[in-house]
Amino acid sequence: KVDSLVGMFAAGERPTGSRDPYGLRRSAQGMIRTLVDLPELAGVDARVTLAQLVVKAQEPFADLISDSLEENPQGYGTALWLFVTERLRYVLEQRGHDIRNVRAVTHGAIREISPLVARRKLEVLAQAADTDNFRQLAALFKRVRNILGKNVPATAAVASIDEQGQPLDAWLTEPAEQALWQELRARRPVIDAAVAAGDGFKQAFEEAAKFGPSVARFFDDVMVMTDDAKLREARLRLMWALEQLILQLADVSEIVAQES
Repeated sequence: KVDSLVGMFAAGERPTGSRDPYGLRRSAQGMIRTLVDLPELAGVDARVTLAQLVVKAQEPFADLISDSLEENPQGYGTALWLFVTERLRYVLEQRGHDIRNVRAVTHGAIREISPLVARRKLEVLAQAADTDNFRQLAALFKRVRNILGKNVPATAAVASIDEQGQPLDAWLTEPAEQALWQELRARRPVIDAAVAAGDGFKQAFEEAAKFGPSVARFFDDVMVMTDDAKLREARLRLMWALEQLILQLADVSEIVAQES
């Protein structure tokens, strides 16, 4: 299935609308279903990513694959991964999962996603999201992502704020931001452990939901975009640390209910 999918895309054959003479949608969905149900189908608890299969299948077609995503946004790479994204989300949605939850666990680079891990997250996400703390976190996380989308921290590291390696919390002055920093340190091990194991996501989502009140207090008490450059950078870095930790589980901002 993977060989057929990659080979046909490399040759320029791509489904359009209702036209799919080579059954590439069926091939992609079969590949994804196999990865989603790998423990039941093969007795193998392997978190195979989509890239692991696709990159291997590309080897015989190297001469046909001459473009990259950066060089040709309309070429092979873009078309294939957009197609795979659609098929992965389709398979998960067809299993009864809310499309918002599906988008939340399939955010970012689709090639790095393990369909089995996405399934395990979805099996517990609906219940976890049905709590006041989680809904609060989801709404506030949307705000976090909006701010960071316009104001990326200068240095993508969590432990220090300057070249001398001074700890981030040394620059945080308000009780609300100090409290959020401490919560990050306290809750990170549970979330990191679930991500490393590819399981245990119920506890991880419950732990993430507990951030809701502290993030709300942070936004109530702290002006992120202060005129003080170092303090502003520290606060952006604190938000960045929170964003990166939660994104390991899901982009929970996708779960915010749409207003009618």
